[in-house]
This record gives sequence, structure tokens and C-alpha cells, in this order.
Amino acid sequence: MQTFAEDSAAAKRLKNTAVESFWKSVSKDRFPKLKDFALKMRSMFGNTYVYIRGRELLQTPAARV
Repeated sequence: MQTFAEDSAAAKRLKNTAVESFWKSVSKDRFPKLKDFALKMRSMFGNTYVYIRGRELLQTPAARV
């Protein structure tokens, strides 16, 4: 049985997609507890991430123009 850490396709998707899209694409059949946990964490801290990321973007030189 392959673990999530050994899933090279998942690693590629994680590098190339947004975090929320990535976790939505993870198979609930193969990794039910991991997917549920990730989505719960996202729901708890999602607004914090958006806030911090927005501030980072506003602090870039291109955004100040």
C-alpha cells in the first residue's frame, strides 16, 4: 500500500496548484482521515492565510505603484 508521502503524482499537483484545489483533489477513498483533517484546518485558518497573503501582495513594490 502506498502512503501519501510516496505518492509522486500528489507531490506534483501540490507544486502546481493552489492549496485549496490540491486538497479538494485528494482522494477521500484513499486518504479519508488526511483529507478531512486538511479541510478542517483550511476552514479554521483559511481567513488568516488570505489576510496574510493579501498583506504580502500589498507590500510588493509593484503593488505600490
